[in-house]
Amino acid sequence: MKSFISVMIGCLLWVCWLGDAAAQTLRSAAAEWQPWQMVENGHLKGITPDILSELAKRTGLTIDIQWLPHKRVMAAFKKGTIDMEPTVNPAWRESSSEPSVYTQPFFVTRDIILVNKASGIRGTSVEDFYGLKVGCGLGYYYPEGFQEAFNRKDILREDNPVSETNLKKLALLRLDGIIVDKIQARYILKKAHLNPADFATAYAFNPSELSMRLRYSHRDLLPALNTALGGMQADGTIDRIVKRYLR
Repeated sequence: MKSFISVMIGCLLWVCWLGDAAAQTLRSAAAEWQPWQMVENGHLKGITPDILSELAKRTGLTIDIQWLPHKRVMAAFKKGTIDMEPTVNPAWRESSSEPSVYTQPFFVTRDIILVNKASGIRGTSVEDFYGLKVGCGLGYYYPEGFQEAFNRKDILREDNPVSETNLKKLALLRLDGIIVDKIQARYILKKAHLNPADFATAYAFNPSELSMRLRYSHRDLLPALNTALGGMQADGTIDRIVKRYLR
């Protein structure tokens, strides 16, 4: 009997969470990061919007997402004009003073330094890339000593807002390497009709767990969001969404 009552209480709490969620709208924004977030006719499409669409179905939340340049996403979160950053690692926001909470991780990705295979460039630490020119995402933070090396000009950093721009410059030998995540690398090489065999991974960063960053005022939504994300992982929904963009 006690067990039955405990189950009923748990169900009632879950229903309450869903009821609260259904009455709320989360304003979200993301910068271009192919194939996670891609701008088409002024609107975002890609892995992240697809995950958010499924998340909205499972929680009853209304989740609005818009495209903004990376720096404006950060500014909007700080000002409170958005409630959530949908695809982020907490380490990337260490310098932010805005109180935040994060969902459980829902996917693991990994940044790499992609180079022309013929260049022979390889490295196991940041020092191995001193003096080189590396293409980066506009405004993005890179760990493991690379951000500091960029700041000191030990490594020359070139920012571009569109991934294909960095890739084209790499293919034309105008950059020594570019920083992309592994999924992004596969996507943009295929899109550009370049042979992956002509390129190589010169350095692999530590894996990054991706979560959703919420303003602290929305911390009450974490149980519902975590339950939904956990279900999407368990039933393979997130993996299927990712693979859809790598075919």
